Amino acid sequence: MTYGLSVRNDNNYIQIDSEAPRLCCVCEGTYAGTAAVTVGFPNVITSQEPPCVFIRPDPVQGTVLYGSMNIAGGPGAWTGFSIQLANITSVTGGTWFAAVFAATTQSDYGMRIWDAAGNPIYDTGSPAIAVSTAANDWPFVGMTQLEIAIAYTYVCQLPRPIGPHDHFMINPFSRWLLCAHPGNSLRMGVTVDYANNQLLMFAMGFTAWTDIGRHAAVFARIRR
Repeated sequence: MTYGLSVRNDNNYIQIDSEAPRLCCVCEGTYAGTAAVTVGFPNVITSQEPPCVFIRPDPVQGTVLYGSMNIAGGPGAWTGFSIQLANITSVTGGTWFAAVFAATTQSDYGMRIWDAAGNPIYDTGSPAIAVSTAANDWPFVGMTQLEIAIAYTYVCQLPRPIGPHDHFMINPFSRWLLCAHPGNSLRMGVTVDYANNQLLMFAMGFTAWTDIGRHAAVFARIRR
């Protein structure tokens, strides 16, 4: 940049740039539900684009399958999110946070930076989100008998271990998967395999594509 504020760490990584907003946590909490999860944001998220929602299922709950996700509200007023579970009956719980490429102005003390249009792009009260690991390769590994159907199974092996504070972004898994018949789709579910450091995706049906493309498997944590 020619003018403004830029902060780098000892690895020459840009941590603050007054011309480039970073991904910031704007709210966080816990969730719980049976068959579905519904969460209301503690404050309305005012970004134009929908927030990135990251979840961390409780590791002791086994293979709870997270299916279609919806973010409530609309541009400038996002109010919460809901996730349907792909299992017949499952109790689930965990932690979540929502992030946008902007900052919220909630802190009474600290430092704040605005852009030329008066939009806050940095606030010490909006902690940064650091991506810890990511992958997008989903090889087909065979068929699996689940409680509700036979499922095509795909595994995304992560290049780094899933850390104790890592959450995965559920947004890329918010829709059903295309199947071999034009115009049709299959119910899907995704779950975290902490022990083997991978995400698993299941497509319930008999005519799924064996190559489902490259869904983004992104894990991140809040940097405090």
